[in-house]
Amino acid sequence: MIEFLGFLICIIMVFFSLCNFEKTFLFYVALKMLALSAFCIKYTPPALSIETILNFFFIFEFYRRNYFRKIVFLIKIYHLRVFYCLSFISIVLSGVYSIMSFSDFFLRIVLLVINDYVIAFMFWIVIDNKEKIRFFIRYCISVFSFACIFGFIELIFNTNLYVEFLYDHVNRDLLDGKFYDVGERLGMRRVLSLFVSPNNFIYGAFISIMCFYFNYKSSMKSKIKYGYLFVYLTVIMILLANSRTVLVSSLVIMLPIFFLLKKQNRWLFFICFVIFIFPLYRQFESNILSVFSLSDNNAIEGSSVSGRMMQFAGSYELFLRSPIVGNGLGSIDYFISDNVGYKWIILGTESIWMKLMIERGIIGIVSYLVLFIELFKRYNMRNSILFFTVVGYLVAHTMSSLPGFNLSFIIITIICINIIENEKKNRHIINAANS
Repeated sequence: MIEFLGFLICIIMVFFSLCNFEKTFLFYVALKMLALSAFCIKYTPPALSIETILNFFFIFEFYRRNYFRKIVFLIKIYHLRVFYCLSFISIVLSGVYSIMSFSDFFLRIVLLVINDYVIAFMFWIVIDNKEKIRFFIRYCISVFSFACIFGFIELIFNTNLYVEFLYDHVNRDLLDGKFYDVGERLGMRRVLSLFVSPNNFIYGAFISIMCFYFNYKSSMKSKIKYGYLFVYLTVIMILLANSRTVLVSSLVIMLPIFFLLKKQNRWLFFICFVIFIFPLYRQFESNILSVFSLSDNNAIEGSSVSGRMMQFAGSYELFLRSPIVGNGLGSIDYFISDNVGYKWIILGTESIWMKLMIERGIIGIVSYLVLFIELFKRYNMRNSILFFTVVGYLVAHTMSSLPGFNLSFIIITIICINIIENEKKNRHIINAANS
């Protein structure tokens, strides 16, 4: 039955793409924030998720509809081309000394490149004006709000209906690694909703910053309705995620919103925040303070600072096996197997830097640093919204490997904010020229 539902979802997306291709693609990009990889039409290895099917469908349609007809020119003017090229080189070279089988390594490369790089590039091709960004933000708000409904249900009934539905229809072994449901922390459930991990509630911070900036820069007629209400909803869900990574990084990402709000809205936001957080003050205080704790505190599930230092030490040992190009994509799964002995040392790899050290080596680390160099070089980081968005993402990925979070979404967020900003400047130039 569940395979049929997955097939039906794919058919529905294909049908809507025939009606309006670009809007359907934008909706799909918003939908990708959910755990689509866990919803498959074939669960036995190699699994075939609806995300994989739709990824290839939209790539094929982009080619068939001639969106790639000037691909060389598009690559030349793409702002992140250096990062893309260097990342692709590091991914391919990591396969030279990969300890994984070629078939497994090749499959991981294809899925990673499409989800983290190709989708963002395709989005950049499509999103050429502010009106399309408005549609995209509205789709993101709808998808995230739908997930919030499931989040509240999960909190009230202490069960995740989506995960339980999958467990009832699919062998649990086939769902291993597709979810990161960690139960409670400090007596409070970590809401998972429809996401791969509670950490994925950070999507709400990125959507909120896009929504707020769009409303802040747009005329009254083009504003997104209920934008401020969505920001409040996002804050609530970030708290319910009960995740140190989400709490700290989202605070950084959404900080400009508070200072750019009108004075009356700023006080309303602050009062609502205090009313909600006051009864759970101790839990959130312990969550945030545990980030900086050097002791192994058993009251806080997850790694303490000392635990992560041990993870870094183990990651460094594995890094030395192939320091230049790494041990290959997916090698972490091999090293945490019971046969190697690193399972309880690097389990979780709770930082992107650990993952890069082990899997892609120095070239992978350099390629990731180039991303932020290009972002600060190509985009106007004097804009506080862009600056805090990038820094907040860097904080999140340093604190966690962010399972289920696509790198493409931070790139897409930057693209949207940049277009909103530049379109206003261009309009001023045109008005000045005509006056």
